[in-house]
Amino acid sequence: MASDLAYGLLPDHLLLALVLVLMLLETVGAREHLASLLLRLALLAACAVLWQQLAAGYAAEPLPGEIRIDRFALLAKLVILACGLLWSLVFPGGTYKSAFLAGSSLLGALVIMDSAGFILLFMGIEMLSLPAFALIVHGAGRGTAAEGAFKYLLLSAVASAAMLFGIALAYGATGSLNLGEVFRAVE
Repeated sequence: MASDLAYGLLPDHLLLALVLVLMLLETVGAREHLASLLLRLALLAACAVLWQQLAAGYAAEPLPGEIRIDRFALLAKLVILACGLLWSLVFPGGTYKSAFLAGSSLLGALVIMDSAGFILLFMGIEMLSLPAFALIVHGAGRGTAAEGAFKYLLLSAVASAAMLFGIALAYGATGSLNLGEVFRAVE
């Protein structure tokens, strides 16, 4: 089980390590060009791990009811990370902040793909969207970017409240936060 947790979530761990290293390097004042290089390296490594897991037909449920890694999750994570890699190649002049925010958002997307329960799903959605607010404003220097980020924040807050209310109703009706059990109870 511990090996499934480590190996199955290795792409997530690589992005988490990237985020921590970027925070450390920004704190010590290292050169800015390292940020985009580290982002690309971490994304390439995570894509390579996912490709190997897909080729081996890897599937596991390291935390039953909360984390499920299947072929769909691996493929979706590979597509997400490939899009992040493409983004880092199209916009090469990244700073520590932009690489940190992009890595954090991508980590949230990976958490969403691993979730088998409402708790992890909600945490992943929040991890994906909160850095996105800052990415909208970061480097734009325009009032329209700040206005767009504020509108996105308000809409996200309302959506999060509605989602939590729906999760509470589903839990009250079924007694479970596991997505599979909720779907079976609804049928």
